[in-house]
Amino acid sequence: MFVGLDRPSRETTMRQRALWLVFGDRKYLSEIEIDASRALQLRYRGENWPAFHSFWPGYHPWPFAAEEADFFLTVMEQARQFSLVCRDDPAVSNSLGAGSGQVLVRTLVDGVWQSRWSELPRVVERRFPIIDPTADMVGL
Repeated sequence: MFVGLDRPSRETTMRQRALWLVFGDRKYLSEIEIDASRALQLRYRGENWPAFHSFWPGYHPWPFAAEEADFFLTVMEQARQFSLVCRDDPAVSNSLGAGSGQVLVRTLVDGVWQSRWSELPRVVERRFPIIDPTADMVGL
């Protein structure tokens, strides 16, 4: 299911808040996803079946809720627009990740989507204490 990519660890997967689109074999889909494809009369062959998963920390992945599907459609449309900018202006794609400290982002301003350069956000590493759940247990 993760062609050409390292499979993320279970721990990483369970700690993230993400929306995923993965293409794979039908055997990896839930009945809800298969039923949705049937209702839409969509047919796929081989490992081309799309799976749309919502990840919440501590919960099992689940198909998108309606609001998540709407948000994901917006994200995909903006990714398409971004790819067109990169295609039409090679200088943009050549400067991405070039150490400038800026990234090209799409923002909604007064109802219109615009491309602009933005400073990279500072990454804050969080360290959590390791808690031994048995520490307070008295002999059973």
